Amino acid sequence: MKQAQKIIELLEDTSFPQILLIDGAWGSGKTYYVKNELIDILKEKFEELDVYYFSLYGIYSIEDFKNKVISLKLTNTEDSSLIEKNIFKIADSLGSNLGEKGVGGILNGISGALKYKVYSGFDSSILILDDLERISDDFLIKNILGECLNLVESNKIKVIIIANEKELECKNDVEKVLPDVYKFKLNHEEIIEIIKIEFSELFNDKLYDEISSIVKEINLKNIRVLKRAIIKFKKIHSEIDDKDGLIKKEAYPYLLEQIIKICYAKYECGFEKENIIEAITENSKNLWDKEYERNDKYERLYEIYVDGFHEKLISYCCDETYDINYLVNELDLPIESDLLTMILSDKNRNLLSNDKFNKGIELLESHIRDINLNILKWFYVCDTYMEMLDKKIIKSENFSKENIINSCDTVHISNFSPLDTRHRTPVFYDKNIEKIYFKKKKELDKKLEKNISTEFVNKFKTSWKSIYKEPHDLRHKAFLQDIKINELLIAFENWNNSDMFEFSSYMEGRYNFYNIEDYFKVEMKILKESIPEIEGMIDRLGFGLKSGHLLNIKNTFEDAYTRMEINLNQKEDKG
Repeated sequence: MKQAQKIIELLEDTSFPQILLIDGAWGSGKTYYVKNELIDILKEKFEELDVYYFSLYGIYSIEDFKNKVISLKLTNTEDSSLIEKNIFKIADSLGSNLGEKGVGGILNGISGALKYKVYSGFDSSILILDDLERISDDFLIKNILGECLNLVESNKIKVIIIANEKELECKNDVEKVLPDVYKFKLNHEEIIEIIKIEFSELFNDKLYDEISSIVKEINLKNIRVLKRAIIKFKKIHSEIDDKDGLIKKEAYPYLLEQIIKICYAKYECGFEKENIIEAITENSKNLWDKEYERNDKYERLYEIYVDGFHEKLISYCCDETYDINYLVNELDLPIESDLLTMILSDKNRNLLSNDKFNKGIELLESHIRDINLNILKWFYVCDTYMEMLDKKIIKSENFSKENIINSCDTVHISNFSPLDTRHRTPVFYDKNIEKIYFKKKKELDKKLEKNISTEFVNKFKTSWKSIYKEPHDLRHKAFLQDIKINELLIAFENWNNSDMFEFSSYMEGRYNFYNIEDYFKVEMKILKESIPEIEGMIDRLGFGLKSGHLLNIKNTFEDAYTRMEINLNQKEDKG
């Protein structure tokens, strides 16, 4: 209401022409506010004036503009007899045939003098014009502004123009015609209220509070971006709402935070999908490395980083098409039946019965003894146990704090597969465990950089999905050179269509940047040699889904090899 009061004050000030610019950035909510709140307030305040709104988008001449104004004058009334009366009056003046349908046909026949008379009679009104910046012709913008000023000065008219002023090239003309500018912006509470209205069926108060907290944390100002994020969440929500055993109280806030922050980074900050993936990867790998100097270009991404950002979710938010059901399964959402997940969560362990809680403690102890988890989850197990000891939640005869630290310190990285680690920034309760984790994680990363294990090759030949859950480690690391041609072909023979599709899509995205030779030069040999072999397999298989996927893979390999060869030759010529 405060915004409306200020706008009304400016419209009532007769010291200048009563023409006002409402200036706001793209997505700031200015059009929504005008349509859903301001128009009703203006009608109530200025009862004697009619209020008209239209968008200038699609106006290509000053005649288009005048015709639009005339149409408003003739048709914007609830009394259809008045419309008919006006139309017939004009038609009689023209002596024209009423065979043409609609007001538009009659308008086209109005003589210049009569059109001017109708146009100049446009009075006792508030005219609201939106999307001024969407007119590409600066000369037309000047003419429209001139016409608006003329209407204001000649008739009892008030004009409100809605635009993003920084997108206008003819700023000097705008400043001359529009003495009053109202800088429009919604505060965070107002943004959330709009979301509540538009998505009332989707959220409860707790989730609205969650959205509000995220919006304030990152200072999101673009309501269109937030709506985009909510729509993205809505699609996933509809898929997981009936998922058996899902811990919704934990899953929904987790997804909301990720989706809103990814959409904010993409659509409000202007980062590309590859920027977001690269930044969070580098951030998680080096956040705790004191010698690491962060790239200023990605500083905003580092600030909004969420523990566990999922690469597929980033792609989905950046408008890549995904099977929602498959995406949900990839997100590894918390399930009630997973006792380990429950006991590791500070919130969810409180939902357990005493019996289940005690079984959860026994489960933690069994995992500390027998390592069959990935490195991050195993260290989380140790850290959770340490926290409960420290806070006197449990009293253990099996492990002391010293035992836990010693177990972390002496565990060998050979217990963990280098392919089951995810690039995320974990938060630990115990700083000693945290320090040991990052030391071990660094050793594990070096092991991955040095070689691709036999286990990996065997998994690769069996199923792409068996290693695809950890794609970050392979995103910018060469691995095909460690797979022989016959092993690659065996894999293609063994894989089902789903494996083939995921591998094809993944490899296409993996090579989708300029300087790929800096990362994948060592793969050039197998890429080149595999192309004729894949063509032979396609010929043998004939038509079918697998042949289609093989063709995509062949084309991707061929394109990647060619681009690397060209780039390397250019570098050699320059050298």
